[in-house]
Amino acid sequence: MSWVDLGDVPTWFGVAFAGAAAIAAVLTMRNQQTQLKEQRKFIEVQTENLSLERVELLAAVEDRREAQARQIRVTVSDAYVSATNGSNAPIHDVRCSVGGAAALRAVVTAPDESTSLRMQAAEVMRTSTSSLEVVGSGQVARFQRPGAGVGSVQVTFTDAHGYVWVRGELGSLRRVRSEA
Repeated sequence: MSWVDLGDVPTWFGVAFAGAAAIAAVLTMRNQQTQLKEQRKFIEVQTENLSLERVELLAAVEDRREAQARQIRVTVSDAYVSATNGSNAPIHDVRCSVGGAAALRAVVTAPDESTSLRMQAAEVMRTSTSSLEVVGSGQVARFQRPGAGVGSVQVTFTDAHGYVWVRGELGSLRRVRSEA
């Protein structure tokens, strides 16, 4: 039997350790790739969750933004348009248009059931403005109509946050522009 010179023992140990190190490096890289894939999936899920939360937060902000405006009620009679401020904050620059034309005169009154319509009419006749600077919480803005059945009624006002709104006689509500 002849022996082939295969090198010395330290070289063999070096080759064995190098092979083991290469296998360990490959296994570590695979493990890291798996972890990276899991992290990417986690980030995708978190991004989706954050997007959904953002949508919910924006809806909540919009809901808070509209909260005061939704509490303004518009009622219409043959002679008057009334805008009742049911919110806990004043509204400003309150105007009324009927069929595109400004209402004739305006007055702010308390929502007093015992006040006769004749007294309210006298109050309106003493007032010469067609818009009201401030209508406080619980107060009613009354606008004299130019005539019954003239056209659609719209009340425009600015809420406590500076947003300008238009409220129609049938309850429609839309934001016009932001003063804030």
